Amino acid sequence: MIGQPDPTWGEIPLALVVLKQVPAEKGQELPGASTKGQEPKDQGVTESPLEGSAGVKAEGPTERELIAYVKTYVDRGVLPREAILLKVRFVPSLDKTSVGKVNKVALRKKYLG
Repeated sequence: MIGQPDPTWGEIPLALVVLKQVPAEKGQELPGASTKGQEPKDQGVTESPLEGSAGVKAEGPTERELIAYVKTYVDRGVLPREAILLKVRFVPSLDKTSVGKVNKVALRKKYLG
């Protein structure tokens, strides 16, 4: 989570999400393959342009599912209602410092300008 500038609120949360990579099963199409007019076979599996074409697909929640999950915490009073303004961006990886912590300064520079 990093703060994204917003003219109304000053800042709104931006969630940078790295999807889990899993090997594609036999019989499933590889990412980028044509699926004209077909519905996705697996619910809960999100195909992303971040995926490679070597039989790997990204597995994880969609942007709507993440926002709905945050909304449940807002409804219970755990998070402030401003958290609903959450924006989600799927990224290939998070930049880390030399000691393994998430480098928020580098992430802000890379994804916000």
